[in-house]
Amino acid sequence: MDNLITLIFPILAVMALLLILCFILCMVALSKAGRHRDKAELDAAEKISELEEKLKKLPSAPAGVAGGGINRIGVVRFDAFAGLTGHYSFSVAFLNDDSDGVIITSLYGRESCSTYLREIKSGECETPLLAEERSALDKAMQN
Repeated sequence: MDNLITLIFPILAVMALLLILCFILCMVALSKAGRHRDKAELDAAEKISELEEKLKKLPSAPAGVAGGGINRIGVVRFDAFAGLTGHYSFSVAFLNDDSDGVIITSLYGRESCSTYLREIKSGECETPLLAEERSALDKAMQN
């Protein structure tokens, strides 16, 4: 019986060490994957910031242009889902002088990204707006 225990104990010890090693390797792999995802999220945030700056620099319609093109823009960045930070989601309102236009909203999540478009007529939308969409619309109306 003592011979059996002396044979089983080292085998169990080696198996335990192998399990611990596998666990450590899995954690390292997950950590590296997380860093790649974090870098992608940072890249997305930088691109959103660049787009915001470009939108601010767009020329407005000349005075006296009746119902001209889009000349009022409102941008709101936010976190769409709990546990997700970085303000990767956004709502952008594009309006003309008559307060007609659209709101484009992108909701970013770790697993997916959805984009929605809402039509605006005279500063109003037929469907209920998210608080962030309402804020983007208000910002555009103030410009």
